[in-house]
Amino acid sequence: MAFLVSSPPSEPKPRRNARVQQAPQNLPNRPTQTAGSCQLTVQSTAPAANTAPTRLIPLTDWNHHHAWPPIGGLRHLVFFENTNGFHTVVRRVGRRVLIDETAFFAWVNGNGGAK
Repeated sequence: MAFLVSSPPSEPKPRRNARVQQAPQNLPNRPTQTAGSCQLTVQSTAPAANTAPTRLIPLTDWNHHHAWPPIGGLRHLVFFENTNGFHTVVRRVGRRVLIDETAFFAWVNGNGGAK
């Protein structure tokens, strides 16, 4: 009968394609606070002043949130987005078509009337 003898566990080998994380070089000076022997970096998490929160709604779920326009009308607008200016409203992630709600109502206010 043969016995398999294994060696004691050692430190795992680093992966071949593992990246070493380095501190960014070209960042502006940030205020730091010293707490004992460690140093803490304080970062501001406030959003930029000009960006308003927006909601991206999948085209197929639009009627769960709004009654108008119906899905068929919305698909028509997306199909002709380059000729009617609707490209500012549509966001694409892979094959998914999302509608920027804030941009949609801004587009309606600017282009909504019949010409």
